[in-house]
Amino acid sequence: MHYLFKTFVCLFLFSLASLQLAAQCSNISNPNRVPADNHIFSGQSFGQSIVASAACYGGNQFTKFSFMAQGNSPTLFDLRIFQGQTVSGTPRYMQTGISLSPPYGGKLTIELTGGTGDLTFVDGQTYTFLLTGRGGNLIAYVSDNATPGQVYLKDGFDSGKDLLFEIGTGQCSNISNRNRVRADNHIFSGQSFGQSIVADAACYGGNTFSEFSFWSQGNSPTRFDLRIYEGQTVTGTPRYTQTDISLPPANMGGKLTIELKHGTGDLSFVDGDTYTFLLSGKGGNLIAHVSEDATPGQVYLKIGFDSGKDLLFEVKAK
Repeated sequence: MHYLFKTFVCLFLFSLASLQLAAQCSNISNPNRVPADNHIFSGQSFGQSIVASAACYGGNQFTKFSFMAQGNSPTLFDLRIFQGQTVSGTPRYMQTGISLSPPYGGKLTIELTGGTGDLTFVDGQTYTFLLTGRGGNLIAYVSDNATPGQVYLKDGFDSGKDLLFEIGTGQCSNISNRNRVRADNHIFSGQSFGQSIVADAACYGGNTFSEFSFWSQGNSPTRFDLRIYEGQTVTGTPRYTQTDISLPPANMGGKLTIELKHGTGDLSFVDGDTYTFLLSGKGGNLIAHVSEDATPGQVYLKIGFDSGKDLLFEVKAK
């Protein structure tokens, strides 16, 4: 009995340590939200300190910063990134005049482009992302402390709380994006949909595609052929083809995963090259969920690519 108890404690502590490590990548889906002084008006600031992890983010250069918020008016912000847990001194990077549309409760993503300074980071060092309002207002979602960093709200850090945030390239996955938008995304037999991606071996965990997932809803089983093309294209000879893939209905909206096996062609990829995953319906129908543009690729719906939108998708490799 004593041995079983010790074993349980060890497993619990190991699981807790694993959760804390994983939390360095993202706290965006944390359901444990808590009250805080988090209604941010023009002239006020909020943000998050983080301990940088190249393995976690999929690279050594910041490219996106996302957070969960709600609001009913457009907001305007300046973003600064500081080295260390501080909001004073000279920032490493600054991006001004960032306009964010109200999501009425959703994920807001800032593309880190067009600013001045340095977006590279040193693995294991601490950095602070600070947003300062210049117009409008919003409520930034906050959780109990779940990462090595701390939330910053208005005039100070709080060691007991974290912003619901996410850092990364966005190339690995868009599957959890809650900022869904309307699109011509009801796919019937004979129609196609898909997504172009910029391959990232560090992000996917390998250099051979092994899974492709997407978020959809429907009330009938569906059947598809899958093709992977090199480049942002759906013409020519595909690198890989997998036919007659049967998918169960995701009645209330769910994640559908295709294991890439038993097809013909090449599933290996070159890091940094562009590829397109295309699904062509052969029976049944579904609604493929779509978000605003959040990755370097584009969604493909029926007859063409849309640079302003992405499929809710996820790519894995081995």
